[in-house]
Amino acid sequence: MIATPLGVAAILIGCYVAIHSIGTGLILGGIGAVGFGYWNYWNYLDDWMRFVSLLIAFGILLFVGKRMYSATHAN
Repeated sequence: MIATPLGVAAILIGCYVAIHSIGTGLILGGIGAVGFGYWNYWNYLDDWMRFVSLLIAFGILLFVGKRMYSATHAN
């Protein structure tokens, strides 16, 4: 209940940190926290909640990936 929202927050914060090593660490740590949160409580979630929460998490990862790609390949 706590690991997943904190993981999402760490991913979003890591996306905006100017120091690349810290930002990458926050993103990877956030992904690990989200995975840990889902692993422990997957059986307690309803099917619709699983789908919606994973859809939101996938959207956030796409946003972060696009932002990081744009930042490294800017002209």
